Amino acid sequence: MRKIVLIFFLLFISTRLLALGLGNIELNSSLNQAFDARIELLSPTPAEIDTLSIRLADLEAFDRAGIERVFILTSLRFEIEINDSGPDYIR
Repeated sequence: MRKIVLIFFLLFISTRLLALGLGNIELNSSLNQAFDARIELLSPTPAEIDTLSIRLADLEAFDRAGIERVFILTSLRFEIEINDSGPDYIR
């Protein structure tokens, strides 16, 4: 019975992968300066860039990860930086 359910699931699931690779974070600010960092996007397609939405995780996601969501994090702003001569970034 398990094999039948697994085959049914594999036949009818979407083959589209809903994941985006992220590189290391590059910090461009010092202590007591406004936070400025970039995270490289690894191999995004143009369609992924066009539909990408970046935001801070909600409180439930922080709770699941066991991380305190301090209020100051709500002031962070994210934008996608498209670079024709190199990798794209989240800033």
